[in-house]
Amino acid sequence: EFTQNVGEMFADMNREFMKAYIGIDMKPRENSEVLQIPEELIQDGDTFDLIRLNGLGPMIAWAMGAATSHTVVALRRNGTLYLCESTTVNGDWPTNGIQCNPYSDWVMMGNEADYQVVWAPIDY
Repeated sequence: EFTQNVGEMFADMNREFMKAYIGIDMKPRENSEVLQIPEELIQDGDTFDLIRLNGLGPMIAWAMGAATSHTVVALRRNGTLYLCESTTVNGDWPTNGIQCNPYSDWVMMGNEADYQVVWAPIDY
């Protein structure tokens, strides 16, 4: 069964893998609080690019020649901000396939799953 939290030992091992095989030296964050990005700053098309230091995420990043393993796109529907993605149902996510979750719900689920996330605003 999948687990929600990535233990520190496993996160460290995955950071070592990324440094050795991808050339990315991902330092542990001193402050692990979630940075709350105000919804009004997020535009349709902005991406949230992430990696989970659980073994699978770094392996996907390595295979893609990337620093992240998953991309999520911001989209407003009827005035509500959603983060949309394609994924599988597992211990972190409730829906199989393409799904859009309200922004605040996605942030909570991503935090519980120990995602490392970078917001990439689109520039029109």
